[in-house]
Amino acid sequence: MFKRNASKKMHRGAVRKRQQQTNYALLFKRAGLVLALVVLGSSAWVLRDYQPDTFMPVEHVAIEGEFENLAKNDMQTHVIDVLTGGYFTVDLKVIREALLNLPWVEEVSVRRQWPSGLVIRVTEKHAVAYWGSDSLISDKGEMFTPRSLKHEKIMLQLEGPEGQHKKVWQFAAQVSMQLQALGLQTEKVSLDERRAWRIFVATGSQDALTDKRLVEINLGKAETTQRLNRFLNVFAMRNAPDLSNVQVVDMRYPNGFAMRSIHKKEIDA
Repeated sequence: MFKRNASKKMHRGAVRKRQQQTNYALLFKRAGLVLALVVLGSSAWVLRDYQPDTFMPVEHVAIEGEFENLAKNDMQTHVIDVLTGGYFTVDLKVIREALLNLPWVEEVSVRRQWPSGLVIRVTEKHAVAYWGSDSLISDKGEMFTPRSLKHEKIMLQLEGPEGQHKKVWQFAAQVSMQLQALGLQTEKVSLDERRAWRIFVATGSQDALTDKRLVEINLGKAETTQRLNRFLNVFAMRNAPDLSNVQVVDMRYPNGFAMRSIHKKEIDA
């Protein structure tokens, strides 16, 4: 009898213990749920207040390069005008394209610099010739138009129809080297609307612009290479004609050329 009552008491105790464990487990689950809701609520509040412009903003922009016609202040202003977002969200492509739109800019690279800066490397275009009255030609044959252009630098003058700048530049580069071998400095190369070529070379002092006088070499629009070679062969000779008083050398004749002096007198050769 005693053993039976004891076993009943032990059974009831085990049941109560399991119920207590179940209650504790439920309590912990509820507490965990409440804590999770608090954390999610806090995160939602933080994300709601997050703004790309204020979270790690870009505070410093460094522009590197060697510049003769570009101003760092102007380039920084263009960067600020398109700068949006923070350090991680700023669009580097937009900044690069904004700077490439500046006439004197040849190439741009943009990179982030931890923790709040941008480093921008800019390559300036190198002008080698004038194109028309308001544009320039770079050493890569690209035509570009600065905001203002003063013809202060001594450079080759090129002229031609719209869209023909690269063709004129390539022809001028070739011709200039050939004429330089004769001691003639090419000052101007022109391609007119009829596709006729004219070259202007300088005589007199090569240092002082005011002392230079231009001689026109008229190649026309047909057999340009043959006519140029004829000129080079004739004026490479020891007894070559004197150009000091010549205004125009007309190479459009089949087997020779004509020269017009500064006094308008024409001489056949």
